[in-house]
Formats: sequence, C-alpha cells, structure tokens
Amino acid sequence: MAETQKSRVLTLRICTPDGVTDTLECDSVCFSIPDGVNGTGGGRIGIRPGHIASLIAVAPGRLEAFLGGALQLGRETGSGFASVEGNVVTLLLG
Repeated sequence: MAETQKSRVLTLRICTPDGVTDTLECDSVCFSIPDGVNGTGGGRIGIRPGHIASLIAVAPGRLEAFLGGALQLGRETGSGFASVEGNVVTLLLG
C-alpha cells in the first residue's frame, strides 16, 4: 500500500499552563532530553512520522520543527514532557 502524503506529516502541539500556544504541521521535531542521572547532558531526540508511541522527558534546550528541510519553529524551551501518539507530538512545558 502506498504511503499517503498526509501520513508523512506530524502535528506538533505545544502546551503550557496557559493552554495550547502553538499548533503546526511539520515532518520532524527535535528537542533536548535529560540523561536520567542528574537531568543534564542527555542530548537530543528527533521524532519523525511513524515514531512509536512514547512519553519522553524534555530537558531545557532548543526545540526545532522542520518541514521539507526548512526550519518552521526554533526556540528555547524549559523542561516538561513530550507525548507521541500516531503522528501527533504534544509538548507539555511548564
């Protein structure tokens, strides 16, 4: 079965205590993750369409979202969690 164009797109939702601050379509999202020992130095993770369902800790650092190789969103974030379900990535940031 041929993969459709829509299935190669992620929906990124950024939520803060004030509500949903951003929603956009992209084809990849990258953000910082903690190391699990002291909360620093963990590196970065990239999410693309078809990623396994996950709940991921987010460390302070740079959030980037790309579409067709072009940067759609780039900004610094604090800590929180990312939920990946289907082709929806939800960042819950404090």
